[in-house]
Amino acid sequence: MSLSNKVPWKQLNSIMDLKSKIIKQPLISEKGTDLGGINKYIFLTHSGANKNQIKEAIESIYKVHVMDVNVVRNKKKANEYKKAIVTIKAGETIDVIPH
Repeated sequence: MSLSNKVPWKQLNSIMDLKSKIIKQPLISEKGTDLGGINKYIFLTHSGANKNQIKEAIESIYKVHVMDVNVVRNKKKANEYKKAIVTIKAGETIDVIPH
């Protein structure tokens, strides 16, 4: 799913829609807020997304450099999702709380 110069202009909107569907929402909690101090952020993601897709989606949506992605799966039948802990480059931040 990497973007290249060969992607037709009409398909760019569908690729951006796909990336916004990979990342459901940032997870705002006490632990998540504490991890923000060491450049780690937690996101709820689509259950079928892999680490590379999550990395590309975060980089394109938030315009940051992702250094590492760790994934935790939740296998409850009613609410299946993945939780991604994303480490970004030092000096960059993600504003997950809207003002």
